[in-house]
Parts: sequence; structure tokens; C-alpha cells
Amino acid sequence: MERAFPGLDSPSQRNGFLDLDYYRAHSERSARIVSVYLTEQGVSEQLVTEVAALIRVHEFGGWPEANLVQAADSLSFLEVNVSSS
Repeated sequence: MERAFPGLDSPSQRNGFLDLDYYRAHSERSARIVSVYLTEQGVSEQLVTEVAALIRVHEFGGWPEANLVQAADSLSFLEVNVSSS
């Protein structure tokens, strides 16, 4: 989500696809953006916390639900960045 809202606190990628610091910062900023939005929509604090936890690990997975989110994010990346021709 954070890539859709560039700002002064946007992380920058320095080491290509192996930049773990970038992915952590990207995931944390995305979780903050989505948490604020969900809170503004009146979503329960428990659900906001659960969604933020999934977003924080969406690059790496780590438990069954997080692994599904990671897989979906990977498929989305391929759909957006790989030519179909």
C-alpha cells in the first residue's frame, strides 16, 4: 500500500531484490497506512491489529495465513511486472 502513497517517509530500495531493510520499512509503512484507514472506517481494534500483522509479514510469510498473503502478493507482483506477450 505504501507505494500508492509516496511521502517523505517512503523507504528507498538500495540493494535490489535483496534489500531486507527496504522490505521491512515498506511493510511497516504499509501496515501503518492501512491501520489508519481501517480505524477511520470504524473497524474493530482487534481486526486492525490482525490485518496490520499480516501486512507486516506480507513479503516473508511465517504462519499459514501470512503465507497465503505472501503468495497472493507474489502473484500480484508477477501480474503487474511480467509481460504476457
